[in-house]
Amino acid sequence: MLFIGILLKMVMQKSILYACILLAVVQFSQKALSQSDSLHHRDKISLELLQIKESQNGGHVFTGSQLQYAHEWAWEGSEAVSTLKSQIGAGAVFSRGILGVNFHLMPAEWLYKWKVTPSLFIGTVLAADYNYQLYPELQSGVSYWFSQFSAGLAAEYRFQALENNWRVMGTTSLLGLTSRPPEVRSPYFFDLGFGEALRYLHQNIGFGSVNQFSRTRFEVQWQANNTGNNEPIRLSYTFDIDAYFYLPQWIALRHGLTLTF
Repeated sequence: MLFIGILLKMVMQKSILYACILLAVVQFSQKALSQSDSLHHRDKISLELLQIKESQNGGHVFTGSQLQYAHEWAWEGSEAVSTLKSQIGAGAVFSRGILGVNFHLMPAEWLYKWKVTPSLFIGTVLAADYNYQLYPELQSGVSYWFSQFSAGLAAEYRFQALENNWRVMGTTSLLGLTSRPPEVRSPYFFDLGFGEALRYLHQNIGFGSVNQFSRTRFEVQWQANNTGNNEPIRLSYTFDIDAYFYLPQWIALRHGLTLTF
């Protein structure tokens, strides 16, 4: 009976979180569309310096480059701004000449920010984010991952300097659902393949908060003066950190330059 009670409690927690996220997305999207003055489509290309530390790889720090592409839908309203973004990327990292491969997929990130002052916006962020790694020279048939479905806070500050428009933006997670590989694996564990990746990326999903994981984004964006009707060119410095603090621990840092057009 105790086991059944614990299981029901876990199911209820996840169901409540999923329901809250779904209701929030619907509510924010309705508000955004009703208040929006304009809808913008933007493409983003990012070149990043990536560092990954996987505790199950003996603590090696793998460093390399990663290329990412994203598409963004942005609504600008008189009282709020919102964006919906999808992103995909891949990178190669090395430690002492050992190769590691990283795949990043963010199916959706939704930001909704209310205007506090003409320059300051504060709001919320909802995201589904996947990181998937392979280390063929260390474990030829074993993959590693960090999946997260998170909700958190978002902020944006706009100002003018040197006759150009600038934005400073940031988000950080507060709570969500995460998935990591089991701490102890069979020595004959073999999980490569597309079907296995989809299955394992959603394995052992559990509820967590700031004590368990972190998803933090920081961006400084320069916007060229727009002299026509086209979307202005934007160049950004970005710093992202994803971390899982429980065993098996995992952390990834990304420094990037992003071109938005």
